[in-house]
Amino acid sequence: FDEFDLKRLEATLSVLVAEKEAQELAACEEESRRQAQLELEQQVKKYYQTLPGNPDTAWSTRIVSSLAYFLPVWDAAKLGLPLGILFPVLLPGLDILLIADKLIPWGPIVLFFTLQGIANRRELPALLRFNFHQALWLDVAISLTKVAMELVGQVDAPFASELWVLVCILGFLLALAGIAYSAGSTLLLGTAPRSIPWVSAQTEGSMGMQRPDLITDSDSKGGDDHERRA
Repeated sequence: FDEFDLKRLEATLSVLVAEKEAQELAACEEESRRQAQLELEQQVKKYYQTLPGNPDTAWSTRIVSSLAYFLPVWDAAKLGLPLGILFPVLLPGLDILLIADKLIPWGPIVLFFTLQGIANRRELPALLRFNFHQALWLDVAISLTKVAMELVGQVDAPFASELWVLVCILGFLLALAGIAYSAGSTLLLGTAPRSIPWVSAQTEGSMGMQRPDLITDSDSKGGDDHERRA
């Protein structure tokens, strides 16, 4: 009986030790996950507070950065015509841009590629490069809206005219809001305007940037796929 009790005691102790080790391992893994999450949050915070490259935010940099938004303003003028008819006070400004578009039809294209060439120069201030890229992507969004406007204008159906006016006005107001936000944030605060849906994400991609949490998610999915194939 003594030998049997001793074996039972040893088995019980082994179970207790194994449970304690399992608990310690789980606690270590939980702490590691917590530290990794904190580190990731710090990386994401840093990602949104800084831009890669030259950190210059002098007033000269801010002013030149804001001037890039003349391109989307120029291209958005046609979308503003219905709003100008409703509010004639807007017509003088729109007329200037539309006349410039008539006199220099290739102007926006030349300006687009000029901004693109400057934006790709990595030695320039990051704030300037970001805004130049963002002005380009805003212009792309405006161009897509103008394509939609042309398509709707060719539709012969009830309410097509009303839909055309709605596309123009909505596109113009959204473009104007994005331009005002971008130029204001850059000029007044000296910070990169990174909150425009889709446009800012495309801009960050053009800068070679990717959010740390998205990189982690991609790596995790890739690992899971590899494990499933294995």
